[in-house]
Amino acid sequence: AKKESIEAILRLAQYKETGRCRLLIVAGCLTQRYKDELAKEMPEVDFFIGTGEYPKIADIIRNGSKEKVIAGIPQYVHDHDTPRILATPRYSAYQDSTSYGMDRGDSTGLEQLLKHAVKINGIEWVRLLYLYPIRITRNLIRLIRDEEKICKYIDMPIQHINNRILRAMNRSHTKTQIEDIIKMIRQEMPGAALRTSLIVGFPGETEEEFEELLDFVKETRFDRLGAFKYSQEEDTPAHKMKGQIPENVKKDRLKKIMKAQAKIAKEKNRSLMGSMQRVLVEGLSDETEFLLKGRATAQAPDNIDGVTYINKGMASPGDIVDVLITDAGDYDMAGEIAERALLAPG
Repeated sequence: AKKESIEAILRLAQYKETGRCRLLIVAGCLTQRYKDELAKEMPEVDFFIGTGEYPKIADIIRNGSKEKVIAGIPQYVHDHDTPRILATPRYSAYQDSTSYGMDRGDSTGLEQLLKHAVKINGIEWVRLLYLYPIRITRNLIRLIRDEEKICKYIDMPIQHINNRILRAMNRSHTKTQIEDIIKMIRQEMPGAALRTSLIVGFPGETEEEFEELLDFVKETRFDRLGAFKYSQEEDTPAHKMKGQIPENVKKDRLKKIMKAQAKIAKEKNRSLMGSMQRVLVEGLSDETEFLLKGRATAQAPDNIDGVTYINKGMASPGDIVDVLITDAGDYDMAGEIAERALLAPG
C-alpha cells in the first residue's frame, strides 16, 4: 500500500508539468507515519497533512501555510455529520460497519443496523465485507439468508489455518473455530458465496505449515480467495521476527495457492452456466467483444472477484438486470440480459 501510494503521488505530480495542477497536497496516514521522510524525498509535493488535519485543506489552498508538513497528534475525527463527497459511482457506496455497536458493548449492533438498512427505499443490495470470524454468529447468517436485499456473500479473512501461525499473527481464532464457522455458514445458507484472504510466507512458516494451508484451500473450496505474500512492515512485531522467508519461496507459495484456487473458481463459475444471475451494471466493457460489464451478487466491487460481461442487451450504469450466464472462465463470467423488465435502483 505504501509503494502504491507513493507511485500515485508521483503520477499526480506530473500534472504540474503536463497539466493544470498548481498545488499538490498529500493527506492521510502515509503523511502521519512518514512525514519527515516524505518531505525530504518528495519536493514535488507542496504540503503534507496528517490524519487529523484535513479540514484545513481548503484554508491551505486559499492562503498557503508557513509549514510544509502539518501532522501533529490528531485532534479531529470525522463523524456522520461531517460533509463528504462520494468517491464511488452514484449507485454504490461503502460504510464501515462490521464493528457497529461494539463501542457500546452491543454484540448485535450489526444485525440491528442491517435490519434498518434494508428498509431504506433506493437501497437494493447490501454487502458485508471483511467480517472477522469471531464476529460471525448463527443469527447474523440467518439474517443475511432471510433478507432479500442482503447479498448472500460472506467475506471472512482468515489469513492462515495453522494454529501456530495464527497465534504468531495475533489472531484470536483457531483452525477448529474456522472450520466450525464455515460448516455453520454452509448449513444455514447453502449456495452462499464464501470469500477469504490469506497470507503466505509469514515469518517462520515451514513447508509443512504451508502445505496445511494449501490442503485446506483445496478441501474447503472457497468461492473467492485473495492471497498475498507477507511483506515486512516497519514497527510491527512480525518485522523483527526470526525466520523471514526468502522472496522466491514466498512467490512460489503464492503461485501454488492461486493455481489451486483458479481451478476451483473456474469449476464453480462454470457450474453457473445456464443460470440466471442478478447483475449490477457498471458501464461499458473495456473488452471489445462485449457491450457492458457489471457484477453479480457474488462479485464484490473493484474487480476483486472478477466481473460479469454482457454481450447482448443494453442497460445504464446502476441498473440491476437479470443475466443468463452463457460462458465462464477462472474468475469472469459472460451472458446476455434476459427479456424482462429492468430494475433501476436510482
